[in-house]
Amino acid sequence: MAASGSAHALRRKADIERLRELAAGSDGRLRLLEATDRPGRPIRLAVACSTAATRAYPESRQEGVTLRIDLPSRYPFERPVVTVETPIFHPNVFASGVVCQGERWLPGEGFDIFVRRMIGLVTFAPGTVNPASAANREAAAWYLQQRARTPAAFPTDRLDFGAGAPSRVVRHCPACAKGLRLPAGKRGVVACPACGHEFDVAT
Repeated sequence: MAASGSAHALRRKADIERLRELAAGSDGRLRLLEATDRPGRPIRLAVACSTAATRAYPESRQEGVTLRIDLPSRYPFERPVVTVETPIFHPNVFASGVVCQGERWLPGEGFDIFVRRMIGLVTFAPGTVNPASAANREAAAWYLQQRARTPAAFPTDRLDFGAGAPSRVVRHCPACAKGLRLPAGKRGVVACPACGHEFDVAT
């Protein structure tokens, strides 16, 4: 149990570091409201983006959202829980604000990539919205109709993090927490040189 807790703490610390780097390269559009190394504490982010608050979009827009990310005790083997604290009208966001993430989760996925994916979801980026598995059926029906009517209105915004992207990144083995320096922008299976554990990773 101690080893698992240590791996969780090391992974969380590395994730916070990557999150700070991501925010630094966002030109002020991503701010960390709460992000500490302490296990059990939520991570809260302010994202300066436009999105849909109601079915009145695109005539009426929500400017800015706050995301809350909770890391369970078995993270990274269990997926983070994401809550959109700002009310938005989205097929994959429950009325409570909790994001329906589907089955897509890899323990080796970089936390910065995960956060970018969640930002993509709230801005209706291509490939992130899944109206077939809707948390809000009314929003799903609206989205399909509105996208057909005004395709240029989606995504609702675009955030460019490219300027701050490094050529190599550190990913931690989910079994022993050893840090591995890997090329950025890759996806596949890697073997940890310390413990031999093989795991899927996205950089």
